[in-house]
Amino acid sequence: MKILGTLAYLISTFLFYEIGNVFNISWLMLHTTSYYPNGSISQVSESVLPFLLSLPIYSLTVKKLKTRGI
Repeated sequence: MKILGTLAYLISTFLFYEIGNVFNISWLMLHTTSYYPNGSISQVSESVLPFLLSLPIYSLTVKKLKTRGI
């Protein structure tokens, strides 16, 4: 049961990161780099928001699996 919940969590996290990369949404991207006009790096950020957005999916999956008895 926990294995299926964890698998749903990992897949949803991966999908959130891919949506961020495809649609260029910086707060959903795994790795974002900003540059100054002269070419030097101003900041490098990695978002943890997809991990947080996937937590309800994990809890709903585990809850649904418990009610079905799987």
